[in-house]
Amino acid sequence: MKEKIEFSTIPGGVTYRRPFIERLAKLGWGADVDRARAEQVCGTASAANQFLDKASRTGFLVPIAWGTYRVVDVETFEQMKRVPNPAFQRFIAWAKILPTIEPKIAFLAPRLWRDTDLSEEGSLPIVPLTRSEKEAPIFTPQWEALAADVAKPESWDIVIAGDRMATCKVPTAADTAALLRETLDPRWIAAATEIDRRAPKTQRLGAPNRAIVTPAPRAREGRNIGLGLPTLRRIVAPRWYIEARLRGVSEVIADA
Repeated sequence: MKEKIEFSTIPGGVTYRRPFIERLAKLGWGADVDRARAEQVCGTASAANQFLDKASRTGFLVPIAWGTYRVVDVETFEQMKRVPNPAFQRFIAWAKILPTIEPKIAFLAPRLWRDTDLSEEGSLPIVPLTRSEKEAPIFTPQWEALAADVAKPESWDIVIAGDRMATCKVPTAADTAALLRETLDPRWIAAATEIDRRAPKTQRLGAPNRAIVTPAPRAREGRNIGLGLPTLRRIVAPRWYIEARLRGVSEVIADA
């Protein structure tokens, strides 16, 4: 049976003010836009800032490069409107658009939302590293994406009120648990244990028990990450992940 993440809907969907929808339409459904274009449509820099913040937070504008967004297409817009949770709306948009920019991209969030009690608002994108990759990849900063050595991700259906809308890649249960555990955050470690219970034994056998966590490079900074699998799991981590590790270490020291 294929895995899936399913979202409930509300009658009539989410209602947005007409100016918001008109601005999206003026930018162009499915178009790539920058801040200058947003200011042109919104009229002022202040109005553009507010619009960009709201539209990107709810996923109607998806960051595809530094300072550049893609407007969702009309079909995706209509799907997103049916789901009241902004985090789920954003995930639906990201799961449909980001694979066109980075084909390997997968998402940790669906398994967390479905299989744990963690309250997580981010989509948590992750890009699997290839065995031959020795330099840390550089992604669009707004993605806050991880890069890591993981097994082949699973393909999940995205289902809205019983209707299959799209598919997305999700790391296996064992790989998800390993990535959560390395944050050193007690809540995430507990969630990792919960997910591990669901992981087939075959996923856990032979998985590396050592990991090295490297902060993601900034701008065009290069960073060597060496070789990973089969004995070592490389994790190239964004700021939120590094901060979680620092908090985890602080808590361990405080309890010692």
